[in-house]
Amino acid sequence: MKFPSIQHIVYQTRRTTYRFPLVLAAAIIGGVASIYMTGQGFSRTPDSVNKLIFTAAIGIPLLFAFRLIAERRVLKGANALLWQTLGVILLAIYFFTLPENISRAPDQHFYRFFILLLAAHLLVAFAPYLQKNQLDGFWHFNKSLFLRFLVAVLFSGVLYIGLSVALLSIEQLFGVDIPGKRYGQLFLFIAWIFNTYFFLSGIPDDFNRLDKETAYPKGLKIFSQYVLIPIVLIYLVILYAYQIKILFEWNLPKGWTANLVLGFSIVGIFAYLLIYPIRSQPGNKWLHFFSRWYFAALIPPVIMLHLAIWRRIFDYGITVNRYVVLALAIWLTGIVLYFVVIRERNIKLIPISLFLIAMIAALGPASAFSLSEKSQVRRLRGYLERNHLLVDGQIHPASSPLSVPLAERGEISSIIRYLNDIHGLEAIRPWFDRLLKETEQDFTNGEKEVDFSPYGVVKLLGFTFVDPTTLEPPSYVNLISDPYKSLQITGYDICFPPLRVNSPRKYFFKAKKEKYVFENKKENSIIILYIDKDSERQTFDLHSLVKHLLTRYKSFGYSGIIPPNEMTITRITSTRKIMLYFTQINVSLEKDKFRINDAEVQVLVGKR
Repeated sequence: MKFPSIQHIVYQTRRTTYRFPLVLAAAIIGGVASIYMTGQGFSRTPDSVNKLIFTAAIGIPLLFAFRLIAERRVLKGANALLWQTLGVILLAIYFFTLPENISRAPDQHFYRFFILLLAAHLLVAFAPYLQKNQLDGFWHFNKSLFLRFLVAVLFSGVLYIGLSVALLSIEQLFGVDIPGKRYGQLFLFIAWIFNTYFFLSGIPDDFNRLDKETAYPKGLKIFSQYVLIPIVLIYLVILYAYQIKILFEWNLPKGWTANLVLGFSIVGIFAYLLIYPIRSQPGNKWLHFFSRWYFAALIPPVIMLHLAIWRRIFDYGITVNRYVVLALAIWLTGIVLYFVVIRERNIKLIPISLFLIAMIAALGPASAFSLSEKSQVRRLRGYLERNHLLVDGQIHPASSPLSVPLAERGEISSIIRYLNDIHGLEAIRPWFDRLLKETEQDFTNGEKEVDFSPYGVVKLLGFTFVDPTTLEPPSYVNLISDPYKSLQITGYDICFPPLRVNSPRKYFFKAKKEKYVFENKKENSIIILYIDKDSERQTFDLHSLVKHLLTRYKSFGYSGIIPPNEMTITRITSTRKIMLYFTQINVSLEKDKFRINDAEVQVLVGKR
């Protein structure tokens, strides 16, 4: 392998700068702004700097895509500059549409940023190949991007580790104080500036050569054939087994199933794209079989995906996350139908269609943010009107918190918190106009303001905020003896140290010339006490005690503070009094069953 000379590196740097000036400018602006933000802290950084970071991050792939379009069309001078100018105008529009207080803005702006960032990267994938056909060139171009990205990440990672170790060495050997944030700033410099320069310097510019290229990396074939595709098939077997389970139990799929199906499907499509040029070559029967039948095999999981997401939407309305899953489900359905029905498959359709879905999700009246806000406002209106809290478009507080069922108070609280976090509460503020004016009259000299946070809004409705998670059946319960109440132990003259009941074991003690053996068995539910002198054997059933306590205290939530006298099992024999006093018991719950995980017990013994 021949290493490049200094002159070659300088030449490549100049060539890359001349070829992608605006892309590199965006990388430098974003890198400098990020380094500054790291030094100041996100909340203390001027909003204009934070907005620059968002804009520059999208600007790198967007300006890169527009430059590739100009090169592919062999545009020079003013015509090439026109595409770059269009990119700058779009970025300027995005910058000025960001809220001024971006660090305190609702999360929808962060969601929109990531969706637009994805769309910009997808645009890069097909921007130079908007014309029909050219599928081989399209594949080899994206292969070059993929491999160049991996190499750039490798070089950037090695460089960061090397320089970080160098900084650490200077700090340790010479006693120089290097703040910890400098390592973060170094990472940002490499990620934004060096990585971008290095990546761009290897981007092919001869599109005609790419259209004629036939070479296929052997390492890529090995990775696809022996690593990626077997993993896809394993997940396919799991999904089919889960579908059979659903059919036998006649239950709708769980919500997390959607994420599994989407993740598996996208990885499988990626594998299909990797093997696309060699799928039909002689000697690749396995790859040909996979490419031919993979999309047909996706039909049952896609049906399950729709059942899972529509169930969640029907129960709880549209949120941004559910919108994204639904949009991907619709996109995946279209892709599957296209690749099953059409023989002449155009793989460019995959990034192009996903780009269009992303743009619809990010912008316009059908966006994730518009539809999810309307959906949740509609749900909230339904709950409020049903409980007579919203009449003629104005809020009328509840006469008593108990007049609204607890479950509905939880749903109302959850929706208001979601709206506040994702969209802000401006959409429902007009409902509170009359109430706010009446409330503000109680405040003088402008010294106070009405609390319009989720907790304040719920308070204006006439009850306190209810966290919906506390309404769900607990998965475990801690039964704890009240430490501030005493336990009557009259008549007991021996008290043994606390014993753990969490696995089958024996404890041996000696007291007043007598030997005592304690043993717990059968999943911690049976405790046996042996007293050697009298050959006594007493068996205590902890299971019955726990069942009684759960009946009374499970509704307390995840823990219950219980009077000490209820945490005991007593036994009176002809010669002795025995008490088992449990200071705490941890129990796992599943439907109508429970399992004792752990307990702590003190054993007290006395003579009659």
